[in-house]
Amino acid sequence: MIYLFALMGCQSEPSVVGWWDAIEKDGMQFPIVYEGDIAQEILGDSTLQKAVQEMQIEVNEDETGTLVSHFAMTSIDGEEYEFSYPMPMTTDISVHPYVFRALDSETAEEIEMTCVHTQADILNCQYVTNDPQAPEGTLSFLPAID
Repeated sequence: MIYLFALMGCQSEPSVVGWWDAIEKDGMQFPIVYEGDIAQEILGDSTLQKAVQEMQIEVNEDETGTLVSHFAMTSIDGEEYEFSYPMPMTTDISVHPYVFRALDSETAEEIEMTCVHTQADILNCQYVTNDPQAPEGTLSFLPAID
């Protein structure tokens, strides 16, 4: 029995350093697909037919990181294009739950995530933003597969 406790005490929590892929936001699985009027309203583009969003975070040991939204867009005329929207992020991985803060200095958009790293190697995060249309919610991430 003592051996079991010693073994359990030696196990360390997996690192959160690296890239993480979003798997769920507010109950919707990634990639999130917006179509028609909803896509136009959410992204502010009246010529948009469809938008597909994926999201990632990068967590570095030096308390920096990046929150990136990737979009694949299709216009009403069938034109397709892609873009990514990165936001610099500060991270505090010395405490649990972890705190990640992303801020876009040009738009003043910000998001703060408080994340718990589960034994299943999932980051479950509660977020708060300064966007009155989506002020709070949940995000979950899995380690990115190379």
